[in-house]
Amino acid sequence: MTGRYPHRNGMQTPFCGGSPEGLNLNETMMPEYMNSAGYVSHIVGKWHLGFTSWEHTPTFRGFSSFYGFYGCAQDYYLHGSVGSLDFHHDKQPKCGEGCSEPQFAAVGNCSTAPGGNAENFCKGHSKFSELSCEACHDSEHYSVR
Repeated sequence: MTGRYPHRNGMQTPFCGGSPEGLNLNETMMPEYMNSAGYVSHIVGKWHLGFTSWEHTPTFRGFSSFYGFYGCAQDYYLHGSVGSLDFHHDKQPKCGEGCSEPQFAAVGNCSTAPGGNAENFCKGHSKFSELSCEACHDSEHYSVR
């Protein structure tokens, strides 16, 4: 998401939560560059770049909205790990506490739900502005059960 090799940012392993890790806040990310060029950026699926503070989450890092999960190793039907829900809908930039909506209705539905949401973002986008939409699917990972 920065356009740099992960080891240049100090990332040797992915950030999965449970410890105070996340991509440094001083790193400029691709959606920030895209926004400065007039694009509107959205992301659906997995974030996987840290969520120890709201400032580490996608809508604080240049995305206008986010629908998916912050961590890694999601259960495909329960949408979380170790008994917690990690499935969010952040509807606006800088969407933190009081704005980020846990998606309890997604529990029991297969995790292909973000794919349909990506299509909705594109269909609902104004034809008069540029769009950048990142879809990060988790289906290449194993289910934690």
